[in-house]
This record gives sequence, C-alpha cells and structure tokens, in this order.
Amino acid sequence: MGIIIKQNDERTKLQERIAAELKEKMSTTSLDDQELPDLVEGSEYVKDFEKESTLKFWIKVFAILILVAIMAVLFFIFKN
Repeated sequence: MGIIIKQNDERTKLQERIAAELKEKMSTTSLDDQELPDLVEGSEYVKDFEKESTLKFWIKVFAILILVAIMAVLFFIFKN
C-alpha cells in the first residue's frame, strides 16, 4: 500500500506570476489584429506556375488510357 500525501491545490507565487504573464501576452497578441500573409500566392514554388487547360488534361488522360489498352492487348497476345 502507499501513503496518501496531502496535496495543496494552491499555486505558488511563481506559478501565479507565470500564469499572469502568459494571460497578458495572449490578450495583447491576437490573431484578429495581425494581417496574415497568403503563403500560397506569395511562395516561390508557384511563382512561374501556369494553369493547364482542361483540353490538355483530357488529352493526357486519353493518351494514358490508350497506352494502357495497348499494353493489355500485348500482354494477352504474348502470354500464350
């Protein structure tokens, strides 16, 4: 068995001071007051990025589908 030790729920002076400082700091720095940068539009990664047209996208999709179909046919032909 263990010994039950009486615990005080009171804060020490240091804990109270730290809690007060953190509370004050949180009240002075609010996200609503700050203007946050747009990290996507301002990044170097998308600086010279051009959007692809939907026609180019569908042409690539159909080209890939045709290549997969050709590979499937060749697989079944050379399987036997």
